[in-house]
This record gives sequence, C-alpha cells and structure tokens, in this order.
Amino acid sequence: MEVKKSLFKGLLVCCLLTSLIACSSMSFVGMYKMSQMDPMTIDPAQIRVALKTDQTVEVKKGAATITFQYQSEDQSINIDKVFEVVIDHQNEAAYALFGKLKPTEIVTSLSLTPEDAKLFRQFQQTIANHKANDGKGTGSFGLGLTDFCLPDPMPNTN
Repeated sequence: MEVKKSLFKGLLVCCLLTSLIACSSMSFVGMYKMSQMDPMTIDPAQIRVALKTDQTVEVKKGAATITFQYQSEDQSINIDKVFEVVIDHQNEAAYALFGKLKPTEIVTSLSLTPEDAKLFRQFQQTIANHKANDGKGTGSFGLGLTDFCLPDPMPNTN
C-alpha cells in the first residue's frame, strides 16, 4: 500500500503537465506542482511527465525534455544537461490524473531512461557533496516541450 501511495504521490507531484490539448501550454496546476518540486531530493526514477493530447497528436521520444543545471561559485562544477524523456508504456496510473477523458483524448506517460535516472542521481550526489563542504552555487530544473507531430494527411473530423 505504501509503495502504491508513494508511486501515486510521486506521479502526482511529478505530473509536470496536467493539460495539453494539441499544442497548448502548461496549466497553472502543472506549473504550481512543478514549482514545489525539489530537484535535489526527488527520486529521478519516479519522475513522470503525463501529456493529455488529442488522439491525432503523435507524442514521440524527445517530445518533452527535462533540464538540470548547476554552476558552483568556484567553477568546480558545471552541470548543464538536457534529458529526453521516453514513452513509459507501463504507467497506466497517468490516466487517473486527468479524470474523465473525451473520446478523442489520450494520455501519454513519459519518464527518464534508467541510465538517465542514474546520471540525474549522480548529479544530485555531486551537488550534495559540494554543499556539504560549504560549497555554493546556483541551479535550475525545468521542463520543455519540443516535438509534437500531426499525422499527414490530417484525419477527417467529419
């Protein structure tokens, strides 16, 4: 039960995008939830991006990216990494985030690859060790949406 609760909480907290219809922007709820995330303590293997789109929009690998940046004041650390999230076919819980869908809507769940999650964790450790030794720096964590494809030819909507 605790694992399921933790997974759902992680999915809910990490739902970086709660309403995407075709090419619209991030919802206010999604922006708020993202602003509450702590990139230093989040489990990278639990990060999920859930996109709700019309079924005519094809979400591909790399459609969403996660940016992780950190620059130490002493210039000993310079992290500037863009992770492409991949489609996660195992995550049916993403549908629960959106409630009732229209017949033409679908939800696509994306996540970091195991290798990228490991690299993300290494970045967290590097920064934590730096801060533990009174190191200072600045960083950022962000989400980008890049490549949504409409099929050619467009389906007939009549």
